[in-house]
Amino acid sequence: MATAGVKRLVIVSNSARVAGPGDDWFTRFVVKPLILRPLLRHSLADMAAAEQVVRDSALDWTVVRAPHLTDNAAKGSYRTAMERNVLFGVRVTRDDLATCLLDSVTDGSAIRKHVNIAN
Repeated sequence: MATAGVKRLVIVSNSARVAGPGDDWFTRFVVKPLILRPLLRHSLADMAAAEQVVRDSALDWTVVRAPHLTDNAAKGSYRTAMERNVLFGVRVTRDDLATCLLDSVTDGSAIRKHVNIAN
């Protein structure tokens, strides 16, 4: 990217790895730590490593953390939260995630931030 002069990077990660503000009590203390983390431990470890490489770079990065992806038709809108989870954000359509990624490219307020998304 440096050779090509590209400074903007938007990547997709998973919201299951981070339990915290924005999650309801059950998701924060039961679903994510006791069910999802053990079940998805290898892919979540890969995502954590990828996020760290991106954060350590000099790029203008945005990490978009998505919940469960669905093949449903786009809703045409989505909810986001920066540096926190989306309340009751348990799924998002692939089409709405794609729109969010494209929107994030030109969103200066999302630079060097983690943006969580949900429908």
